[in-house]
Parts: sequence; structure tokens; C-alpha cells
Amino acid sequence: MDHAPNLGTATGDDHHRAGQALRDFGQPSTGRVCTPPTVPSRHNGHDMDDDAPAPVSGSSWQQRRPTASAALLVALGTEHGARTEDLLRDTGLDLLQIHDPSAEIDARQELRLIDNLIGLVDVPTLGFVAGRRYHFGLHGLWSYAVLNSADLGAALDIGTRYAELTYSFLRPVFAVVGDEGRLLLNPSDIPPHLVAFLVERDLQAASAVVQALTGLAALPARSARLAYPRPDDAERVRCYVDLLGVEPTWEADDCWLDFDPSLLDQPVPTASPEAAAEAERACAELLTRRRRRTGFAAEVREVLARGRVTTDQVDVAAALHVSLRTLRRRLADEGTTYRELAQETWGLLAEELLLSGLTVEQVADRLGYGGASSFTRAFKAWKGVAPGSFARQRGTTA
Repeated sequence: MDHAPNLGTATGDDHHRAGQALRDFGQPSTGRVCTPPTVPSRHNGHDMDDDAPAPVSGSSWQQRRPTASAALLVALGTEHGARTEDLLRDTGLDLLQIHDPSAEIDARQELRLIDNLIGLVDVPTLGFVAGRRYHFGLHGLWSYAVLNSADLGAALDIGTRYAELTYSFLRPVFAVVGDEGRLLLNPSDIPPHLVAFLVERDLQAASAVVQALTGLAALPARSARLAYPRPDDAERVRCYVDLLGVEPTWEADDCWLDFDPSLLDQPVPTASPEAAAEAERACAELLTRRRRRTGFAAEVREVLARGRVTTDQVDVAAALHVSLRTLRRRLADEGTTYRELAQETWGLLAEELLLSGLTVEQVADRLGYGGASSFTRAFKAWKGVAPGSFARQRGTTA
């Protein structure tokens, strides 16, 4: 449902690393540090299995995310000979879920899928191959916000602050000090054997973003440092050099890229101040909603997202094996109501289906409306604008 990198607010450890990165310049920290915005979050109380990937600090591993990335990874695995059932083993997912554009999973499930993929597919450059499939528009509102930024610096600013709205597991922190810029990748608390794959995937995907914004074919790094050993495979090393323009220093204390900060002034051809302001507001709202999707309310939203607008409280209570009274009480304990969750879920799902390129008629059918006209009336009541106009304003057709 929510498009677009997952990450949670930067933790104390993240800020410590950012500060250390700045001190490594040998200069005072007088530059800008951009981190994801602080939004209150809740913990859903579920622990990972003992043999599951280690959870990250904070709430980001419990947050819900769309299934597009999982579907992409399963397709990649099967194309290289892996069986779907092996790729999905111990994830709690099935093929119908990951191909449902309205379904959501949590980050732990995708990490397990990635772990399975790496174990099943013996391709040295697998991370880079995966990254080429994460096209710029995959991240929805995040992509829209970045695309309308005034220049590359503004794009990097909003891109790192709202990186949680992408499919990344990294926690980027951006700083400019003196005549150097640094992007700290922050693979905080990611299981060590997954770090290289995730860094490679995200570097490859980031190059597509930079190319869309500037026309540059590579990430123009002056230098790079990565916190894992140099790969034995020569082709894999060449992928780093082709992307960055330099070979990284390996087995460093952390992962970062240094670059010429004058690049930040390069204008973005598609810039629109009005659209950028609207997009940032929408990103902030979406991030707040996503971080609230924990606990019992998250379970209710998941049932709603799998159903249609005709789904009512009785249906949801039955699906969750609770009484109607218990449903209402538990939602009240979390400070919400069924009506609020239903309106939010259907409104957000309608937005995202429109932004994915579906027509008004197709979205109306998916949500269970009697026709496009009834869906249009409901959408205008939610958003104050017709669904076709909403899609056109954001660069899609409906």
C-alpha cells in the first residue's frame, strides 16, 4: 500500500556514527546533517523467531510495507532457478499475497526472503542485478517528491529524510562540511551477511535516481568506504567501480560515499516548488500513518486492504476471531476507531492504485464500488478532488 525505503528515525547510534563521520574530516561539524523526521511510533509486541534475522533497533522492522519489492525479489529468484516455495520459506508469505498490490508485509518478512534468495541463487553480482529492477517510480510519493526538488541537494535532503518510504533497509545520513560532502549509508543492525547485498542493491537503484535527475550515468563519488571485505569476484568489483567511478576502500569502520558538494547545486529539470511542497507534506503524512500501523489496528487494516468497501466491522471481527465488542475496545485502546481505519485504508489504497497507473474504472472495480461514478463521489469526499485529476496532477493517467 504505501509506496515507496522503510527506515525509522535515526537512532542515537546513527547520530553517533554521523558525528564520527564528520569528525573524520578533521573539521568541526558546521555542515548540515539530514536525517529522517521524528514521528511517534508504537511497538506491536511481536518478537522475531530465534533463527530469524536480528531485529533492528527501534520500530522499523515491525512496520508494514507494500509487496512490490518482495514480488520483484521472488521473480528474480525464480528466473535464476530457485523455487518459489523455497524463496518464501519461513516468511509467512504466499504467492497470492506478494502479487496483491493492496497487500502489506512487514520488513522482517522481506529480510527473510532476501536471506533465502542469497542462499539459493549463486550469482556473484546478485545485489547489483536486483538493484537494476528498482525503477525510479517504484517508490510512489517519495519518487514524486524527489523528482520535483529544485536541485540535487534538495533532492538528496528530502530523499534521505523520507528514505523510510522506499524499500531500502539502510538509514542514510547526509552531511556537507567545508569542501566535502558525505553520504553515510548506515546499515545499522542489518544481519552482517546481508549487508553487502543490500548496499549493492541500493547503490545500483540510487544510480537510476541520479540519472533521472541529472543525466549522470554513475554516482560521482570522490571516494567510498565500505565495512566489508573486497569481493573475490572481479566482475562484482567492476560493478562498484562502474557505479561510483572509484574502487571503494574495503573493511572500513562504516559505509559512506564522499563527493564534490558543488554537485548539489545542479538543477533538477522537472523541479516544481509547489509540487515539491505538496509532496513533502504528503510524505510526512504517509510516514506518520505507516509508523502507526502496528498492534491490533495494523491487523484490522490488513483485513480491510484484502477486502472491499463492502467489508464491515462484523466481517473484520470474524476474520480476526474476536467479537465485535472486543474489536471496538481494542481499537479504542489504541486511540482509533473502525470508521477512522476504514476511511484511511480505503483512501490511501485508492491513492496508491491510481498512482500505480490503474484507471478510475479499474480502481473502482478493485475496491468493490458499483461503478466509476460512485467511486469518484467517494474519492472527492475523501480528497476534495476527482480521482482522474488527482492522478494527472501526479504525473499518471487515470
